[in-house]
Amino acid sequence: MLALGDVDAAGLAESAAAARKTGVRVSMHQVDVAVPAAMEEFRDAVLREHGRVALLVNNAGVAMIGTVASLPRPARRPMPRASSRCAASARRCATSTVKVSVVHPGGIRTPIAANARAAAGVSNAGRSEIVARFARVARTTPEAAAERIVQGILKDEKRILIGGDARFIDRVQRLLPASYWRIVARSWAPPTTHGRR
Repeated sequence: MLALGDVDAAGLAESAAAARKTGVRVSMHQVDVAVPAAMEEFRDAVLREHGRVALLVNNAGVAMIGTVASLPRPARRPMPRASSRCAASARRCATSTVKVSVVHPGGIRTPIAANARAAAGVSNAGRSEIVARFARVARTTPEAAAERIVQGILKDEKRILIGGDARFIDRVQRLLPASYWRIVARSWAPPTTHGRR
């Protein structure tokens, strides 16, 4: 049995249809993870329909284009709040029988950049450039990422690194904790075009 929750109704229906093709019983729940009351309702609905939860996968992702200062205040709230809840939950689970795996993805080839919210000062050309750069560095397919996550959960890995880029960043930040962002920034920078004079 599988309970799927997503804020995007169309994406939710697509995922549910794909899961049902494998013969799995699926319930669909349209929910915004940034709204605590909606998450509580989601929890209650899942327990009513399925009886219990054996495995919870939090795969919510939000992308924003622009500096933090340039983003409207409401747009800044979902990520820190959700991250704080996840961190607090992981700490509580560390002293219980609940097992926790934290996923560290590299560039995953999803529409997250194309669907990102942009600050008012970001031009259409600037947005298109960022989306194109993301497409260039995002090398791991969603299917490969999902397979890696499942393998990590089954092996009870505490940290699940996805993609060669994630493993590279993990090594670099351990070796150069104060300056690794400069190396990451270079890998994200657009390619330089050399022309003849």
